[in-house]
Amino acid sequence: RQGSSVRILDLCCCPGLKLCAIADQVPPGSTVVGVDISEQRMALCRKIIQKYQIEATRGSINSSPPNVKIQLYCQDGTT
Repeated sequence: RQGSSVRILDLCCCPGLKLCAIADQVPPGSTVVGVDISEQRMALCRKIIQKYQIEATRGSINSSPPNVKIQLYCQDGTT
């Protein structure tokens, strides 16, 4: 259905530019989940997402328009 929200998983999501590009393309109300094993790379990813003007709230990162939530997890995506 066109316009329906989606949930997208991005493994090895750092440095975060792809996450931002995906967030630009998904319908409002969607969630983009980013997973990377490196805490240092995740810190860079958070900075890039903030530079992209998406603000962090309660462990997730939410944008104003287009109302897309980005969730970041520092985990091993291979298991």
